[in-house]
Amino acid sequence: MTGSTFLKIRILPIEMMVVIIGLSFVGKSQENSQPQLQDHQSDYLTSHLPEKLVSTSDFYNYTRIRDEQFSETLKETWHDYSLFPALSEEPKRFPNNQPVFDKLNLDSSSPSPASLPFSGVVGLNDPGGAPLKMIPRIRKPESDNFNALKGTFLFYGQQIAIRYDKLLTMSPTASVSEDSIAGFWNAFSRSNSNHLVDQLMDYRDILGLGDWGYFQLVKAASACIFPDNRFSGDQITWALMIRSGFDVRLAFNQSTTSVLFPSENILYGRQSVVIGRQRFYLDRPMKGMLLLACPNPFPDNRGVIDLKFYKSLNFHGKLKIQKFGMTWENKKYEFSFRVNPDEVRFLNDYPRTDPVVYFRAPSSTSLKEDLLRQLYPVLSKFNKAVATAFLLKFVQQDFEYLPGGKKDEGLIGPFPEEVIASKSGDDKGKAVLFSWLVRNLLRLPVIGVQFPGCFSTAVGLSDQLDGDGYLLKHSKYILADPTSPNAPAGVLMPELSGLNPLLIELPGQGSLQNSSSEVWKLAYKMGARRGGASQDIIFDRQGRALVTGYFPGKESNNPFVACFSEGNSLQWIRRFEGDGNAAAFAITKMTDDEIYVAGSFSGKLEMDGKTIQTSAEKRGLFLAQFNQIGELIWMKPVPIDSTLQDRPLAYLVKFDRSGNEIHIQWRNEDLRNVKCGFSEVNETGLTFTGYGNFSTFKTRKYRDHGKNGDDSEIIKRSKLLKSKQCNPKVEALLAVLKLLQREGNEVTGNQIQKFINHNNPFFATVYPFMFNLYGRIALLKNENGMISLKTNDYKSLIYNNLKIEDGAKFLISECDNGDVRIDGISGFRNMANPVDLPLNSILIDFSAGNLIIDYDEDHMLKTIWLEPKP
Repeated sequence: MTGSTFLKIRILPIEMMVVIIGLSFVGKSQENSQPQLQDHQSDYLTSHLPEKLVSTSDFYNYTRIRDEQFSETLKETWHDYSLFPALSEEPKRFPNNQPVFDKLNLDSSSPSPASLPFSGVVGLNDPGGAPLKMIPRIRKPESDNFNALKGTFLFYGQQIAIRYDKLLTMSPTASVSEDSIAGFWNAFSRSNSNHLVDQLMDYRDILGLGDWGYFQLVKAASACIFPDNRFSGDQITWALMIRSGFDVRLAFNQSTTSVLFPSENILYGRQSVVIGRQRFYLDRPMKGMLLLACPNPFPDNRGVIDLKFYKSLNFHGKLKIQKFGMTWENKKYEFSFRVNPDEVRFLNDYPRTDPVVYFRAPSSTSLKEDLLRQLYPVLSKFNKAVATAFLLKFVQQDFEYLPGGKKDEGLIGPFPEEVIASKSGDDKGKAVLFSWLVRNLLRLPVIGVQFPGCFSTAVGLSDQLDGDGYLLKHSKYILADPTSPNAPAGVLMPELSGLNPLLIELPGQGSLQNSSSEVWKLAYKMGARRGGASQDIIFDRQGRALVTGYFPGKESNNPFVACFSEGNSLQWIRRFEGDGNAAAFAITKMTDDEIYVAGSFSGKLEMDGKTIQTSAEKRGLFLAQFNQIGELIWMKPVPIDSTLQDRPLAYLVKFDRSGNEIHIQWRNEDLRNVKCGFSEVNETGLTFTGYGNFSTFKTRKYRDHGKNGDDSEIIKRSKLLKSKQCNPKVEALLAVLKLLQREGNEVTGNQIQKFINHNNPFFATVYPFMFNLYGRIALLKNENGMISLKTNDYKSLIYNNLKIEDGAKFLISECDNGDVRIDGISGFRNMANPVDLPLNSILIDFSAGNLIIDYDEDHMLKTIWLEPKP
């Protein structure tokens, strides 16, 4: 986007702008339609500026015109594209036999170099590695009243139940052409499709599917809707993925159809085409040399499928037990690990892709818990070097070596759960498993080592610096080859001598994620507190940490920005001054000398003679820019007025690097897909995404049932939940959380118990432990958008290994289907035996009454059934 293009945002909604800009770059057929499209938009655009796109009617009119535009585009001549053959993975260096370690081949006469050569580093610092990248969608508002059909199907052993509009089935396709696809889209756009998309995204979050898994779930749902019509199944898959925000295309030739999808990762074994400058992979292989596809994307859609796992899978079903045994120093050890066959089958079907995807992938919760429970007590008795050697021998000897991952029953992939389930793996699978064990059990820094045609690992051992290894970011990583039996750490196999590998940086001790927690420990000792649940710390190229949050005070809370050196010593800190409640919760950088901070404030906020102000009872958003030595360049308020809303909305704040051009757009995205933070950073400007109530607030205490029989606000909310068939187990909890979404509201545990006794007299008998936990709450209060919890006895609340400390702080967001997500800011832990792990978030399932917890740095998912268990 050019500078002049950025200025046009003031006149047009950005989505319309994308359409007009994109049309100027395609062929004659698009040029001919340009005047028509511009005329079609003119009346709407003049009356709907981005700042005014807030009501349900605004969104409906916008999406109606957008769908009509796309329908006209589909009727135009589609383009021919040449099919590119599938890419093949690099040939294996040891295609037939397992490499064997032989002491006689070692040259012990010359010392190991300080660092072996390597060609580069990939992993954590990849531009596409940040999970906060989805731009909130503008969705067509839909009625809850429609002629609904029900469907059920199994998705890798998981029972999926969907409810969808009958209109989705009214346009089956017998043959495919540009006209028939345009006709299908016309019929589809008149149906209520977002209800179905919301349900599928709910399953996505509960099962931990990620982009690829969600794509497969959409395909399975489409097959349920059109079980005997492949053409119609492909069309509705394409349409539902568009509604989900992805830039997918539908292609066809004389033999078949296929959905085309872009990916952030390389996919092996799949045909592809190039449209514009973007590579699209085929979901289904096609015969021939050409295919037909529409050259233009759906307006607004830029979603690209990311194959990385940002959470663990969370499938249910009968687990399989794999037993292992090994001897170490004349002592026998036996272990039993649980694996989910349905998860293994899902991973077996996963596309072959970049090695970093496998190295970074988490395992299932059950497998991780078994490893922690059985291996951690053994390893904790050893020093780190001995414990590493123990795990190295375990992977070398207890897992059969499979050249190329081939076994009689098929291909064994390199994910840790696949390797453990099959008790076998190739060099990549063994390297992935060993690195995962070291990170999770020893909490040591470890890197993947990708030689041409072969994989290994290297471990950061502070007490062993001798041996072959790599110097990375001032730390020595000692080679550890999990493929060659009996090969000790610190030895480069002679077959790999002279090769320059690619190093794969991984999360864990010594990584950016771990450094983040260490820096925040130091900030907490200084009295600082976190203002948000994510994106409040970044690192520059020198390894320095830039962190933002707030300092609590008696009269006001004041935001701060601080810089810590690579060795975690404080270099500088800048503290805002003010007379109200304020907190910074997001930080990013364009360059090391161009740092941006976002936060919220009320009243007056000032620094270095620059002052911004809002009323004392109205919270606003602020943006600020600093340089690398902490000097404030500018600070600006963002005039967000959520009183215009008729429902909870997400917002997009687009601003240029000078802070002079600031524009706000509202989006009616499901809040399950929205996180507060910087979602785009480029040369022309930045985009900040978030949600929240910025209307005028006053502290309001919850009142018990009125004297005249009037229902209190919380009882009204509870009745509404009951009318929507909320599960009784979580009805009271959800009613309280919904009450606390409003700024300034507060409630005590005794009031919660009184409400429960009034609303559900049997709750205390059926769920006594939960009822007593509510009574231990002294106060829950929404301050500055954050909920704080105080207990009566200053002790933690503990339920089913979930630990919520006195003084805990969290954020609340409500999903369209009634689920509520709690994002922990501080004071949330998962007491997994035998270690305590940080708890990131809790999803409260509106209909099932379960809790889905997200914990630890690799975002493990686990479902917790509230008592009594079903």
